[in-house]
Amino acid sequence: MRITQVIPTLSTGGAEQFVISLSNELSKKNDVTLITLFKINDDIIRKRLSDKVTLIELNGEINNKISVLLKLNSVLMKTKHDVIHTHLSIPFYIFPFAFFCKDKYRVIHTIHNIARYDAPRKLAKYINKAYFKICKAIPVSISDIVSESVKNYYNLRYTEIIKNGTETISETVKYEEVKRRVNELRKQYTNVFCHIARMDPQKNHRLLIDVLKKNKDCYVISMGAITQDNIKYAKHIMDYSQKISNFEYIGVVDNVSDYIKSSDGIIFSSVYEGLPISLIEGMSVGKICISTPAGGVADILDDECGVLANDFSEAQLDIAIKKFMSFSECEKQYMEYNIRNRFKNEFSISICADKYSQIYENNKS
Repeated sequence: MRITQVIPTLSTGGAEQFVISLSNELSKKNDVTLITLFKINDDIIRKRLSDKVTLIELNGEINNKISVLLKLNSVLMKTKHDVIHTHLSIPFYIFPFAFFCKDKYRVIHTIHNIARYDAPRKLAKYINKAYFKICKAIPVSISDIVSESVKNYYNLRYTEIIKNGTETISETVKYEEVKRRVNELRKQYTNVFCHIARMDPQKNHRLLIDVLKKNKDCYVISMGAITQDNIKYAKHIMDYSQKISNFEYIGVVDNVSDYIKSSDGIIFSSVYEGLPISLIEGMSVGKICISTPAGGVADILDDECGVLANDFSEAQLDIAIKKFMSFSECEKQYMEYNIRNRFKNEFSISICADKYSQIYENNKS
């Protein structure tokens, strides 16, 4: 089958990492092309793309969206495909092609976040709604909560639900160095947690920092990108974090897996989420997650594989951290075993790719 994936960039976000993993897995049995629209400076994610995947980079300028739209539609007219799979803000750019070719090609669109946050502006909402209803694009939600939000936001009766998947993470050449660093921290702190989140108000860093004031025997290593839109927010968070000594922001790294494997667990303080890839990556190696009840995270975490705060308050996240710290080694090992099994049965990239392949097969041109 000829499958074309389309995404704005290959930046270091969760959706981008997922598209790389999905494309790599699908390329084992299919002819896969991945199209990106905009030029970015780092190639951390691009390095993970299989040689079997054909990469087409349009290298558009973010300030010239109409030019990018025209270029994408021209490329799609020349590219051979049985199915087109789009992500994030692509409906705006692909709409003309999807409209005029709706009877020739079937389009799948994955919604990676709660609908009102995925398309907060009225124009984006109207384009996405028309994409589903007029262009006949098939919506795929990454969790039950995301699916409900999509149906309500766009007045749809149904969406497919396919939970994100990923590969089992592995160590990089930097693992021993990271492990030594974390072990040094354990001499002073009881637990070292990994926080994988770009600098964005959605990720609610301030809540995490406030909770750490009450949990001085916990240390958090936070990593993630700073976008142009959130420089002011990032400066505020970094200034605010100076009030405590047990929070560290290390920016974008190319060895997140080393930090996940070396840490005692993963922590999230987000206001909303789709279904974080970093959570699933942690599950692949049995890491317990502590989190606010944000979006798809609440669909996954239960008493056997994590600690979910009852709400988004500082008090409840504090309770969740203290609950984690109360676990005996035996309880932790039992949870880690359950987490690995759940990953294997529900969240491996092979299972995810098989489910998408079934949708492609049922809807290919």
